Amino acid sequence: SFAYFDTENQNQRDQLLSIGSKCRSVVACRLTPFQKRDLVELVKVDTKPKATTLAIGDGANDVPMITSAHIGVGIRGEEGVQAVNASDYAIAQFRYLSNLVLIHGRYNYIRMSNLICYMFYKNIYMSLTLYWFNFFCAFSGQKLYTEAAIQFYNLFYTSLPILLYGTFDKDITKKDALKYPKLYTPCINNEYFNVSYIYYIYSINKYTSIYCR
Repeated sequence: SFAYFDTENQNQRDQLLSIGSKCRSVVACRLTPFQKRDLVELVKVDTKPKATTLAIGDGANDVPMITSAHIGVGIRGEEGVQAVNASDYAIAQFRYLSNLVLIHGRYNYIRMSNLICYMFYKNIYMSLTLYWFNFFCAFSGQKLYTEAAIQFYNLFYTSLPILLYGTFDKDITKKDALKYPKLYTPCINNEYFNVSYIYYIYSINKYTSIYCR
């Protein structure tokens, strides 16, 4: 039990984090706004590996905590809109948090991860084409594509598929996302956006293009 938590005392920080990390949940009572912020900072900064923190509150006393976390969620309630104004996302009731995280958060993470891989893939391939072409034109500066083709490549030729995917793709239904919260675990572990995954996507596209030829 910590009656007083000194944020400058590294020994106390380490003890509190060590005890808290062994618990499934930690309840802190009657904290000041800055103590709430310090707890979030403790998990955000001292956890190894780095943890992604989410803070949710409904009043002005939750603002320091919300702004300190990676993701801040404000509840619009009877205590005003200070928390909502300082947050990244606003919801009307606490029960909507599951929809925000398990459904919309999961969809957005997977979509954005694949979108970034797609952007890397298509631009690297276009750049490599120009690079290898220089060996055939003796690095004379001759262009393989016209200016219009280069501009249209990102603007028209390759934009529509990823826009549709990034907007409408759903690998599972909303009902299943809520029914099986374990499906959110890969998002926590960042399994859809890392060096290994990018190389995996590159390998699939590489061998698929060879097979198609």
